[in-house]
Amino acid sequence: MRNLRWVFLATMALCVTMAAQDRTHFEVFGGYSLERIAPCGQAGSGEFPCNAETGFLAPRNNYNGWDASFTGYFTRFVGATADFSGHYGPYRFDNGQPYPSASRYSYMFGPLFAWRTPKVKPFAHLLLGRTSESLAGSIGNYNVFSWAVGGGLDVSVSRRIAIRFAQLDYESVHVPGNAAANGLRYSGGVVFRF
Repeated sequence: MRNLRWVFLATMALCVTMAAQDRTHFEVFGGYSLERIAPCGQAGSGEFPCNAETGFLAPRNNYNGWDASFTGYFTRFVGATADFSGHYGPYRFDNGQPYPSASRYSYMFGPLFAWRTPKVKPFAHLLLGRTSESLAGSIGNYNVFSWAVGGGLDVSVSRRIAIRFAQLDYESVHVPGNAAANGLRYSGGVVFRF
C-alpha cells in the first residue's frame, strides 16, 4: 500500500510538471463506465477455471459506474496516467443468488502511448494499482492488487475538448483466497485538454 502511494504521488508530480512545461500536454477525462467481471479460481461457492477456454463459463457481473483519468505527456507520444473508477451493481455467485449491492473502486497508474493528430488520438496503456470491493454484509470485502491493459480512441471536437468514444481495458483483480476476478471495462466520455 505504501509503495502505491509513492507511485501515485510520482505520477501526479510528473503530470503537474509536464502541464507546466506545455499547456497542451495535460488531459482530464471523465465519463460513464461499464465493467463486466467474472470470478476465477475459488470464488463464491464454486471453483471456476482460470483459462481462456472455460473461464468464460463463470457467472458474470455487470457493474455500471464512472471512470476518470489524468494524463500528462513527456513527449507527443508518451505519457503517464492516473486512472480512478467506481462501479456499482448486484453481485451473483454461481448459485445465482445476488447480493443486493456491491461496489468496486479502483485506482491505477501507468504509462500511456498515444498517436496524437489534430483530429483523432488512438492510445494504449498499462495500469497497475489496487481495487477494493464491498458486498452487502461482510463477505467479499477486500482491497487488493489489480492491473489493466487496453486502449481507446479520442476524437477532437475543438482544440481543448475531445470525445472518448471508446476505452476498452482487460482487467485482472487478485482476490483473496487463491482467486481472481477478470473481465472487460468499457469507458466513454469527455476529454479536456490543458
